[in-house]
Amino acid sequence: MQSEIESMFDNKVWSLVDLPKGIRPIGCKWVYKRKKASLDLEIWQMDVKTAFLNGSLDESIYMMQPEGFIEKGQMEKDSKKGMLPFRHGIKLSKEQVPKNEHEEQFMSRVPYASAVRSLMYAMLCTRPDICFAVGIVSRFQSKPGPDHWTAVKHIFKYLKRTRDNMLVYSGGDLIPVGYIDSDFQSDSDSRKSTSGAVFTIGGGVVIWRSIKQSCIADSTMEAEYVATCEAAKEAVWLR
Repeated sequence: MQSEIESMFDNKVWSLVDLPKGIRPIGCKWVYKRKKASLDLEIWQMDVKTAFLNGSLDESIYMMQPEGFIEKGQMEKDSKKGMLPFRHGIKLSKEQVPKNEHEEQFMSRVPYASAVRSLMYAMLCTRPDICFAVGIVSRFQSKPGPDHWTAVKHIFKYLKRTRDNMLVYSGGDLIPVGYIDSDFQSDSDSRKSTSGAVFTIGGGVVIWRSIKQSCIADSTMEAEYVATCEAAKEAVWLR
């Protein structure tokens, strides 16, 4: 039980919030299986401790805290499904264009390019946390589909929930600190990887970047090397 709870916390399955008026949270319970070995047979099996289906929901779900794991000082709060700027397990590609006339008419009325530009403005000014998500949805401005528009709306929902987040700079040490990472062939259309880098000074972010690599990496090591090389150039300039 403890392992399952810790895994859910690590994956940000939910966050504790005050229950809005008019909302009734759903309950939850632990379910166990008990099997009787009437024939004294040996059972051999393999399983993982925790597994996540990575399902996508457009609705907000409120749930009561699990019995026996209610956080101290948070007894009156309930759990809401955690939200990130970009959902886990979602893959966007150029193949997700409008499939029929109805979808084409719907997307013709959608201000996709304008919405993406608005997100870019927020990302460039004060919201480094949406850098990766905005970089993905901006790839499909020429012919977006309903799935692309859903991803854009999801970013706006995330911004609304985290509108009180801000960049804070302390008066401490002004030594720049950098963090670098990359994925591997995340772009299903070009099979290119994405590099990410963040540099902080005085505890606050001053440079952030999420950009698709110009070459196709043949291994995770090569993708990491390309990301590190570009970040090193940025670090030399910043220093």
